[in-house]
Amino acid sequence: MKAKHFLFVILITAIVSCHKEPSAPPNLPRGLLSLKLKDINVPGIPSPFYHFEYDNIGNITMEGFEAGLKTYNVDYNGSNIVSMENTADPTNKVRLEYQYSNGELLAIKVKDKNGFTLRHCIFSFSPSHQLLQMDWDTADGNVGFYLQQTLTFTYYPDGNLLQMVIHNYAVGSQAAATITNIFENYDDNANADGFSLLHTNFHELLLIPGLRFQINNPRRVVHTGDIVNFDVQYTYTYDDKSRPILKKGSGTYFVGGNVTQPFETQSTFSYYD
Repeated sequence: MKAKHFLFVILITAIVSCHKEPSAPPNLPRGLLSLKLKDINVPGIPSPFYHFEYDNIGNITMEGFEAGLKTYNVDYNGSNIVSMENTADPTNKVRLEYQYSNGELLAIKVKDKNGFTLRHCIFSFSPSHQLLQMDWDTADGNVGFYLQQTLTFTYYPDGNLLQMVIHNYAVGSQAAATITNIFENYDDNANADGFSLLHTNFHELLLIPGLRFQINNPRRVVHTGDIVNFDVQYTYTYDDKSRPILKKGSGTYFVGGNVTQPFETQSTFSYYD
């Protein structure tokens, strides 16, 4: 389980990867809506790794993961997402139902094709709509839920993500672990892939309209607390609209104390013009 988790964290970090407190109303996620991200591709794995489609007013109507391994249709009520349904596997349909309180996202329930709640996620936000905490609970097979994972977030004054801490609880075959990712040296261009940080290895890909998360692009990510830790530096190439089209990472794994190993990552981005 730990090894599988580590490989997924490396992959996500390869494609996601001070500054004043925002006082304006929250913006829609720049990478998903205003940038109109189409695809993210990563060499050596099924592509597109992420894919998005939009309606004529710019709302995401479909998102796909790993060349269609998971494909979600997205339904709205105004600007709020009401539900997302995985249509890739008709025999194992999963539906994400969004719940709000005074217009703020409160929870997402993940239900099977029979309407049974498999797990749910509870959200905590700051007054400026910064995501502070996510708590994933999983059904115990009877009437209760076990706390499976907690994610906490801290930010730079400009709203860019500073630190993301993942705490996995000892549930079933999952061992307890605490993993920390620190993001440094942001540039001044719009971010297109910060959403993928919320896509952990055993949970669905979530969309959260209005989220201020990673506004710009981190040029360094430090990952600690796993079997293999790493430090990776990123460089970006942009198009004539200052959108990232190529992201390269050059990093070092730290294994077993003094054992180190270099690695390279690369991801490419395309957009709807």
